[in-house]
Amino acid sequence: MSAEFAELDTPSWVSAILDQFEKAKFFDETDVAGQIYAAAKEIESPTAEEKKAADAECWAFNFYPQAPHELSEWKTHFGPAVVMGDFRNPDLAWIDQAVVKYWEKRMAVAKHPLLRARYAGLVWDLSKVACSLKAPIDAARITIDGYVAAAALADSDSAMQASDRLERGIQLAVSIRDTPRAEQARDALVDLFTRVNETWGWVTLYDFFEDSPKIKLTDAQRDAVVAGLEAHVTEVAGKPEGIDPGGSLHVAARLVRHYQRLSRQPDADRVVLACGKAAERFAATVDHTRAYFWLDQVFRFYRINGLDAEAELVQMKARRRGEQARGEAKPISADVEVPPDELEKFLTELTDGGLDTALQSIAGHFVPHLDTLRDRLKRFRKEFPMGTMWPIAKMAEGQMVGQIGSIDADPDGALLNAVADEIRHGKFFLEKSLDRLRERYSITADQIVDFLFESVAFTMGFRSIIHQGVEAYLAGDHPKAISLLVPQIENGLRFLLPLVGRPPNKPKRGNQPGMTEKTLTDILEYEPAIKEKFGEDAHLYMVAFLADSRGLNIRNRMCHGLMMEEDFNRWVSDRVLHTMLLLGMCRRKKAPAATPPEAKNFEESGGNHGEG
Repeated sequence: MSAEFAELDTPSWVSAILDQFEKAKFFDETDVAGQIYAAAKEIESPTAEEKKAADAECWAFNFYPQAPHELSEWKTHFGPAVVMGDFRNPDLAWIDQAVVKYWEKRMAVAKHPLLRARYAGLVWDLSKVACSLKAPIDAARITIDGYVAAAALADSDSAMQASDRLERGIQLAVSIRDTPRAEQARDALVDLFTRVNETWGWVTLYDFFEDSPKIKLTDAQRDAVVAGLEAHVTEVAGKPEGIDPGGSLHVAARLVRHYQRLSRQPDADRVVLACGKAAERFAATVDHTRAYFWLDQVFRFYRINGLDAEAELVQMKARRRGEQARGEAKPISADVEVPPDELEKFLTELTDGGLDTALQSIAGHFVPHLDTLRDRLKRFRKEFPMGTMWPIAKMAEGQMVGQIGSIDADPDGALLNAVADEIRHGKFFLEKSLDRLRERYSITADQIVDFLFESVAFTMGFRSIIHQGVEAYLAGDHPKAISLLVPQIENGLRFLLPLVGRPPNKPKRGNQPGMTEKTLTDILEYEPAIKEKFGEDAHLYMVAFLADSRGLNIRNRMCHGLMMEEDFNRWVSDRVLHTMLLLGMCRRKKAPAATPPEAKNFEESGGNHGEG
C-alpha cells in the first residue's frame, strides 16, 4: 500500500450527501451510492485521494447483502451487485487496506444506524478475505447495534429490509457468542412485526425461529406469533368469497406443525379445513384453468394432512374443472412459408437411392438431433431469460400429468419437451416425405413389412398383425394402424433385450409368484443397454413420443384408453410408422460362418439414428 493512500479523508462534497442521510429515517443504502456517483461526475479534476474516498463510499453502499443463510461467490455476506461474465461490480479485488481502514474510521463517526451498520458490516465481513486483515470485534457489535436501532425507524414499507438486517444481526451475534445482543435483535424483530401486524411478518418470524437452534422466542413471543397466524385463519374463514390458496395454505402449514408438536391434532385439522375451504370457495369464482391448479393445491394439502375424505371430494372437483379448462386453452400457431423448389429438392434427395435406402433415410432424418436442441435451449435461455425461467405444466385428461422445470433447474425435462415440440413441428415434412415415398415407389404393405423383418426386432409370429397395421396405415385407417402398431413397437423393443444380454421379463410386484413382461416404460427408462444401442437421440425420441407424460406419451395414453377420436389422426399414425421403421434398422451383423446363430448381435444402422 502506498503512503499516498495510507489514510483517506471524506471529501466535503461527499460529506454533504452523507449529512442528508444522517437526518433520514429508514432508507435503501443503494440510494447513498447513487447520489455520490451522480455528484462525482460533476467534480472537475478531483485529486486521486478524493476519487478513492468517493469510490470507497460508492462501493460501500453498492455491495449487495445476501439473504440470510446464503453467501456470495466469495463466501461472504456482501457480494457484487452486478455480475457479467468475469466482470464484478463492486469487485473484491478493488478493496485494499486503505479502503478497509477508511470504512473502519467511518463506522466510528457515522451517527445514523444504517450508515454505521453498513461500514461496520463491511469491515467485519471483508477485511480478512480482501486484505488478510483481522477485523476488530467492535465491527460486529456496531453492526448488530446499528441494525437494532435502524429497525425502530422502519415502517410497513421498509419492514422487509429491516427484518433482513435484523436476521443478519442475530446470526452475527450468535457467531460471536454474544447472547445479549442476539436477544436484543430478536426482540427488535418481534417488535417490528408487532407494529406492522401483517401475515407475512408473522410467517417470517415463525420460519426464522423455527430453524434457529441457538436463539428461541420467549413463550410470550411465540404466543404472539401464533395469534398473528390465527388472525389470518379467522379472516379467511369469514370471507364468503374465499381466498387464493397461495398464501393461506402456507400459513396453515405452519400452524399445523405448531399444533402437532403440542399434540393438538383437532386444532391442526381445524386450520387445514378453514384455509382449504376458503380456497375452494375462491376457486368456484374463477376460470376453469386457475380453478384446477388451486383445487389441486388444496387436494394435496388435505392429503398430506390426513384428511383423505375431503381430499377425494376436492380431487373430483379438480378433475371436472380441469376437463372444462381444455375449452379455455387458446392454440398458438404461426404460418411458415416453405418455398416449393426447396421442398421439392428436400423430398427428392430424401427418397433417392431406391426403396430400402429411402426408408432408412426417412427413419434417420426425422429423429431430432439433441445437440441441436441443446444449443437452441441455450440460445433461448440467453435471449429470453424471463420466458425460460418458469415451469411448464403438462395437462391431459383434465389434470396435470407432468411438470417441466426451467432450463436451468430441469435441463433433462426441458430437453424432453424440446424433443416433443420438434416431433409436432416436423409433422408436415414427415407427411410429405411419406407421401412422396408412396408416389415414387408405389409402395405396398408387403414391401414395408419386408423391410421391417430384416430387423432382429420383429418375429414371424407377429408378422400378420404388423402387416394388418401397415395396410391400415396405407388405407388411411389411422385408428386401426395406431392400435395395432404401437403394441408391436413395445414388443419389438422387448424382443431386443435378450440380444443385449437383458431379460425381457421381471418379477411380479410384492414378491408374488411368477413373472411378467417388461413394459415399454421399463425398457426405455431402466434398460441402459437399449439406450446405448440406439443412441441418445433415438432413445429420447422414443421416450418423448411414447412413454413420458411430459411428452406425447402415445403408448400409455392409447393403452389406457385415454386417446379420443381426434387423437387417432394422420400425424400420430405417421410417427408410429416412423418409429417402426426406426426399429426396422436394427439389422444383424454379418457373422463368420463358424459363429453360432445365438451369438449374433444386432447393430443400429448409422449409429445415432438422428443422423439422417
